Amino acid sequence: MTMFFAFFVVCASAQDFDTITQSEVFYKHDTVQQPVIEAFYYNKHFTKRNHVLIDTGIVQFQDYEPHMPISQNALSLGYFAAPSLALTEIQEFSPHFYQNPYSNRLFTNNTSLFYVARKPLTQVTYSFSSYEEQQISFFHTQNYSKDLNAGLRIRYYKGQGEYNKQAVSGRHIAPWISYTGDMYSLYALYSYNLLMHDENGGLIRDSLIEYPLSMIMNLSNAKSEKNFQEGLFLQKWNLGKRPLIADTTRTLLPVYKTAFGHAISYKKSQFFYTDSKPSSLFYPHIFHDSLQTHDTIKNLEIKNTVFFETTQGARKNTAIHLGVGHLYTSDLFFDAHYQHPQTYWNNFFYEGELIQKNIFGFELEHNHTFYFYGPSASDFTIHNELSKNFTLAHTHAMTFALQYDVSQTKPYSVLSQYQSNHAYWNSERASVFKQYLQGKIHSETGNIDLSASVLQMRNLLYFNKNLELLQQSSQTFLTQITLRKVTKLRFITFDNQITYQHLESDAVNLPQFVTYNSVYVTTSFLRKLIATNIGVDGLWFSEFYAPVFSPSLGVFSYQNDIGIGNYPIINAFVSIKYKPVRVLLKYSGLYVLCAGKNFIIPHYPQASPLVSFAVSWQFFN
Repeated sequence: MTMFFAFFVVCASAQDFDTITQSEVFYKHDTVQQPVIEAFYYNKHFTKRNHVLIDTGIVQFQDYEPHMPISQNALSLGYFAAPSLALTEIQEFSPHFYQNPYSNRLFTNNTSLFYVARKPLTQVTYSFSSYEEQQISFFHTQNYSKDLNAGLRIRYYKGQGEYNKQAVSGRHIAPWISYTGDMYSLYALYSYNLLMHDENGGLIRDSLIEYPLSMIMNLSNAKSEKNFQEGLFLQKWNLGKRPLIADTTRTLLPVYKTAFGHAISYKKSQFFYTDSKPSSLFYPHIFHDSLQTHDTIKNLEIKNTVFFETTQGARKNTAIHLGVGHLYTSDLFFDAHYQHPQTYWNNFFYEGELIQKNIFGFELEHNHTFYFYGPSASDFTIHNELSKNFTLAHTHAMTFALQYDVSQTKPYSVLSQYQSNHAYWNSERASVFKQYLQGKIHSETGNIDLSASVLQMRNLLYFNKNLELLQQSSQTFLTQITLRKVTKLRFITFDNQITYQHLESDAVNLPQFVTYNSVYVTTSFLRKLIATNIGVDGLWFSEFYAPVFSPSLGVFSYQNDIGIGNYPIINAFVSIKYKPVRVLLKYSGLYVLCAGKNFIIPHYPQASPLVSFAVSWQFFN
């Protein structure tokens, strides 16, 4: 899951298309009640606002550990800000394939929120730990008028790592601006991410894990640099009457009955990999230069869309969106001795969306995109979701949702042809076909979430140990069942989640069971001015053939020789809150302290136990 810089607790909120039913809410956790900042994100086509509430009390601070929370159900290479792998997802590859292991740290268009701030909100977080690990984060948003909001979030971190050549640094920045007037709206955002890693390639021999003072790594002169940028500029013009809104403070944002709009989005990715002493014992291939590696990949996407949208019905229960657009893509890859000519592609597409409320109490959301010209011609994505809020036995609030997605995507660009010093492929690809069906139910009364899903994929792309990008000839089936229960017994809270997975595939592996559990005690002192949470949390997953990390491409590659898992990752934490200040002290690696180190990813050992400290300060001014 994506971790937002400003820490959020997601809450469901009933909403019409042009009003927010929840007008003024306060958090009971704060001794001095603070007004909620309205925060929302848009669906795919910017026709529906989905509201979230900022956790102004920072009540669940331990869930947002600055040093990669294990509650994300992900494995990393064992050091701060390392590439990570999801335990409950199948990797899917786009031309920006080297972005996958870092996606949960990036600021993107999809992880950005917009705000209506009654008061300016600023939040600063600082954390540090052993091995020179430090992180500082900054978030600010405010309204400059009832219609205009702007904000900025920044994150910077660095660390040296425990073992040789594990230095890492990251810089992330994301400004945004939104204007929602009666006749014109504008939403603009930009995100910049720069990540730099020293790559050590893991242990030269796995048996060295038994001798901590002799851990010799495969690589001593390799580095990687990743640069990811995204942007969005969207405008809407009201073609109808001026909306009637009684709230002059503009906490209730209007939606135009009929509107014309234009959106342009931008995505640029760059991956640089160097090794001044490439070793044939580590790399499966050295194609061009045995003395140095200097590989570069650059990808660019620019999408332009013009659209028309309207809401119909006496209560505006029907929303329709129609649009056409153009997608421009290009790629360039080269090394110190070879450059492939830069290639360009142009695709044209049509998109549509229908949102229908109050169909016997259900809400239907449907959207689709069809490509009709270019290398992506005949590609499509279709999303359908049916949801309902209801009360069981007059007292139990429930939410039910059913989702069905189907897509077909033709791999092209660097997914069909690529060459570097350590990897090569040139193959016409078959279209990747995907179907996904999921049912979810949530009970407010018991704090229970239950979901079940089935995924079918055909012609799945995957990397093997020789850094070849292949397609699976047989079909892939993944069945998942997840149950989560949050139990509060006076001052003790239990958060338990377990996922069962049944996978049929010759190209990917996932653990059969993944479970995350935490328990903490909440206490307060000095007339509830100081609140504390003291507890432990842990992640356990059954043994499976975890993929290996290939630093020269920045990807995880399939292997079926080395089993990883069947052991827990356990942390202990203490968090203290005094008014707008939250302090976190966390001890990572309790199981390592008791039972010794394991491999977190093949050839990459767990880090030694360490203590992390973080402080977060919020300002309403």
